[in-house]
Amino acid sequence: MKPSKNLWLLGLLLLAVAISVTGGEANLMLKERINTVNDIGKNVVQFLDGVWRILPDPDNKGGKEQWSKEIPVEAQPAPVPGIIQQTFPDYHGVAWYWIKFQTTLKENPDKSYAIKFNEVDYYCDIWLNGTLLGSHEGAEFAFEMDCGKALKFDGENLLVVRVINPIDEPIDGFVMEDIAHRFKWNPKQYCPGVMYNYGGITQGVELLANNPVRIMDIHAQADIDKSCIKVSVKIRNNRKTAAKCRLTATVMLRNSDTPLTSQALSMTAPSGESDQQLVIPIAQPRWWSPEDPQFYCVTADLDA
Repeated sequence: MKPSKNLWLLGLLLLAVAISVTGGEANLMLKERINTVNDIGKNVVQFLDGVWRILPDPDNKGGKEQWSKEIPVEAQPAPVPGIIQQTFPDYHGVAWYWIKFQTTLKENPDKSYAIKFNEVDYYCDIWLNGTLLGSHEGAEFAFEMDCGKALKFDGENLLVVRVINPIDEPIDGFVMEDIAHRFKWNPKQYCPGVMYNYGGITQGVELLANNPVRIMDIHAQADIDKSCIKVSVKIRNNRKTAAKCRLTATVMLRNSDTPLTSQALSMTAPSGESDQQLVIPIAQPRWWSPEDPQFYCVTADLDA
């Protein structure tokens, strides 16, 4: 019996994604203590995991009292990565995090500096030295905030994160039942089969020295009818002018270092973020089945 197209689609799901910039792979899934520095490919990383300070904000007054500019004396030590409830059991709602650090990264005009959060649950606002870098909604996804000119290389930095762990009552428009909360539920309604409603900075935090033109994200989708993989790559260009680049996407079978096929695109990346599309034909695709669970690995490289 011929396997279904849905199974073939499953076989084309990404097993792994390796993102490289100017020839160097940027795999940022390492864990170290605060202030350690690793040279990972062409990117340099300072890990900000460790003991932060935290304070609940049940009255949502931190914004008016400018908690983004200084640490209240009532703030308590808290682990990052971690959850709010490790320090304040059974508290849900708004909580603020702070950490002071001196960067060990070298100031380099050819680099772009960003704070990377591997996960914050659920919504957050982020300040560096009193400057709002941005906001992010949604757990389970890593994201970056460009530091711009807010990062100090010759003194102490203050990184502040305001987190909303939604509850049944609205907080800035967020309500537990209206967001993607998986099996989380209100502790008062806790029962078998649901998860505890935790929140906080739940994965590591990193200060990155990036190349100014780099890959931010990659998404691959199988086109079953045309026997190809459609690859979408998000590129960020922090320069003020457009940059000439060469984007290459390569497909390999799982557990193999031998490329099956690849597609290259010479392009000009505008200043800011842009999306580039590649279509990679797959000759004689191997259908996924329980007996032969074949996956394909897509790697994107950017030379700028």
